[in-house]
Amino acid sequence: VYEVIEKRDRYWNGRLIRKLAAEEAAREAARIREQEEKERIARHLAEEAERKAKRDARYAARKARVGRTPPGFKR
Repeated sequence: VYEVIEKRDRYWNGRLIRKLAAEEAAREAARIREQEEKERIARHLAEEAERKAKRDARYAARKARVGRTPPGFKR
């Protein structure tokens, strides 16, 4: 009788351990996805800031040559 109970307990403990491991793996995967998304957003914002800086430099160079602010560029 005890062997049957031990066998049943090992079965359920194994299932519980596998379930907990799967949940932990899912949490880790979600954390990795969130980190990748944050990195993607940061990269996008950095690229956008770089584009704006280049644009501002072009406008400033034009203003220096022409002596006035280009249309649509307000400082």
